[in-house]
Amino acid sequence: MRKQLGIKLIAAGTIIGANVSAYPIAHANAEEITILENAAELQSVSIEEFNLDQEFSPDVKEYTASVENDIKTMNLLVEKKEEAAAITVNGEEIDSGVKISLPLSTGENEFVITVTNGTEVSSYSIVVVRAKNDNNQLSNLSLSNGNFNFDPEKTDYHIEVKNGISKLTLKPNAEADTSAVTINGTNVKGGDGYEAQLPVGSTTFTIIVTAENGNKKTYTVTVVREAEQTSSSNDIEEEKEQSVQDQPTAETSSKSNNSEATPTQAESNNRGTNSFANVDVLAVSNDSSTKSTESFGSSSTTSMSETKTTANLDSLSVSGGTWNKTFSSDSYTYHISLENDVKTLTLSADSEESSAEIFIEDEAISDNSTVTIGDKAKTAVSIVVKNDADRKTYVLIFEKDIEEGTTEEKETSDNTETETTTVSSKTDTEDTESMKESTANNQMNVRAERQTENPSFWQKLLSFFGL
Repeated sequence: MRKQLGIKLIAAGTIIGANVSAYPIAHANAEEITILENAAELQSVSIEEFNLDQEFSPDVKEYTASVENDIKTMNLLVEKKEEAAAITVNGEEIDSGVKISLPLSTGENEFVITVTNGTEVSSYSIVVVRAKNDNNQLSNLSLSNGNFNFDPEKTDYHIEVKNGISKLTLKPNAEADTSAVTINGTNVKGGDGYEAQLPVGSTTFTIIVTAENGNKKTYTVTVVREAEQTSSSNDIEEEKEQSVQDQPTAETSSKSNNSEATPTQAESNNRGTNSFANVDVLAVSNDSSTKSTESFGSSSTTSMSETKTTANLDSLSVSGGTWNKTFSSDSYTYHISLENDVKTLTLSADSEESSAEIFIEDEAISDNSTVTIGDKAKTAVSIVVKNDADRKTYVLIFEKDIEEGTTEEKETSDNTETETTTVSSKTDTEDTESMKESTANNQMNVRAERQTENPSFWQKLLSFFGL
């Protein structure tokens, strides 16, 4: 319905001065002018939380606005021009001049305001874009066992647990409900726990929090389970320690044995026998092990200095998987369990000596080297440390829960492990052989000295006659 406004204009003659003409006034015809208005329009639109891209005008039908993620609702107030008009927002009727609250989802939100007055209809569009959440932090992380203090800003944790703890449950909570959380590749919903078996040694849990806008944050929890210790093994260790404490020094052993050797020698000569009284003494010091062998009062000492390799690793780690034991520089073979879908891993290693070189499968290692894992039950990776003439080989055997048709790979893995054990023990074997050879030589020298210092009856007789 359109409202018609009539305006009547009357043309009249000119009145000059105060005199009134006696002639009658001639009236002109009145002309009627009609102005049309739209009765289905809004008078005003306002929003409390933010401003639209332009000021509202009844003639402008489209508006936009961009808001931050923390604005979750908007309070809208609209007013109509005509009392008879009806207003709806996205199909829901509202009252003119009454504020309503509308929810805002992340992304684009469109609100269509329709004004109807009889046959007249007008539509206004307001599009509000709410930013996606960028929060990728955990609000809390709890463990079923182990002492643990969580800080959302700290991303790396190291925890030690007793041997009796064979499994562990981790419960992460994201600060934002719109964030997604995974632990070692498995989705974990808010409040749910992630349960995992805990083998002896080091196990790494990688927790990734992905914000609604795609931003990621990674938390790493490394749990070390102690090895099993029996009471008998503890007693043995205590006995070894007590034995070392009670062991005499090399100098004390030498004096003690020399003082006891003379009567033993005299007694043997009086009997006219050629028996030997051999005494082995093991003296322990901080730097070396000394073996003293005495025969008939004469002492010969063989020093066996421990050979320390300069080609050991100080640290070795991979980006995922569960280790069968904690890394130690003098342990050269490790088994690491992997998920079947793991294709590559990042490996990091540092040597004890700065002059040593590290190679992975004959290629020099960088700060973070990528290792390709095959689709087999076992994949062996060799890490070689070289320092001049010293050489040591560490072997990582990555294992997956894959059924194998043949035993070829198992045999290859076992051979690799055997070769590694042989390499790592080579130095000890050489030292042992050297010790045996040196000991044999010393025993021969002892016999020669004995014959010189203790001549037989016939030698004395020949000496008496100057022969």
